[in-house]
Amino acid sequence: SRCRYRTSDRHGRPADGCEKFNIILEWAKKYNVKVATETSGFSSAFGVPEFDADSENFKKLFEDVKKNSQNGEYFVVCIDTGHTNTVVRFGNSTVGDTIRMFGNNVSCLHLHDNDGLTDQHLPLFMGNIDWDDTFAALEEIGYMGVYNLEVNFACMGEEKVIETAASAVDTLRSALKKREK
Repeated sequence: SRCRYRTSDRHGRPADGCEKFNIILEWAKKYNVKVATETSGFSSAFGVPEFDADSENFKKLFEDVKKNSQNGEYFVVCIDTGHTNTVVRFGNSTVGDTIRMFGNNVSCLHLHDNDGLTDQHLPLFMGNIDWDDTFAALEEIGYMGVYNLEVNFACMGEEKVIETAASAVDTLRSALKKREK
């Protein structure tokens, strides 16, 4: 079957999205690496969610490429908590539910918080993401990957970058340790 995911080539002509991914995923297989597609969010430039920010559409596109690409087993998802949170207000899935939606396809994380309006890259627990549900979802899917902080450490001021970084790491460690009990 053909991939429904459509893109355009460098000349603006319609192209089968799976053809592009087939090239990338062929290299992924050759070098035994995974290619992660990242969850999208709100486009502040246009005031609307990005094209693939709708969690259901994103899942359909992901599954379409994974199923119809020759090396789909090398195609995975990166959950960007901040991106995902900025489109919840448009009726999209919460961060936790998005994690559950992709299950064992979640291979990496970009962890940061925000107010749900813009992609602020705040340390965890400084915005409105439900981190208890997010960590519960990661446990439910058996996530064993890296917990990668994608935080703007200057958010508390340039003079506090080191302290903010240390605090962000300590906060993540504490949250994970709390979950172990």
